[in-house]
Amino acid sequence: MEYKPNKHLRINLSPASGKFTFVTNQLLADQGRFGVEPAVLDADGRVVRRGKRVRYEFGASLFARFTKEILPNITLDLKLDLFNGYADPKPYNRGNIDVNSENTIRLKVNKYISANLFAQVIYDQDIAVPLYQMQENVRVQVGTGPRTQFKHVSGVGFTISFE
Repeated sequence: MEYKPNKHLRINLSPASGKFTFVTNQLLADQGRFGVEPAVLDADGRVVRRGKRVRYEFGASLFARFTKEILPNITLDLKLDLFNGYADPKPYNRGNIDVNSENTIRLKVNKYISANLFAQVIYDQDIAVPLYQMQENVRVQVGTGPRTQFKHVSGVGFTISFE
């Protein structure tokens, strides 16, 4: 179902959708990173069965996007992806919602120079992120667990057109 109340906002709700996670690095797949099934090891730590490189999930998703020029030459672009897996192997995870939010501000300074500010927030209960703690003024990894992840990128561009 899609809802478009105006040219700036679009909301898509899908009660039956899929989410795929691909881990192309076998070492990371063997460790079970990004929620894929980890490798099976024997008593000596040797790999008996390699970790899965793909994770398939079935559930409901909601996608929303808002794009608008908020001031002359300044455009705001907001995206929100939400996903809830119906068949998570861990029943207590079935109520958790995966969040991926991307926010961009585009600035056109003049016909030659532009700038972008980009921020992303991700939360997925199935992604184990290293947890750190300060011990005697040294940062030490104390385990892994779900965490909110942040990403920020700033860029400036210079454009030349040939006609």
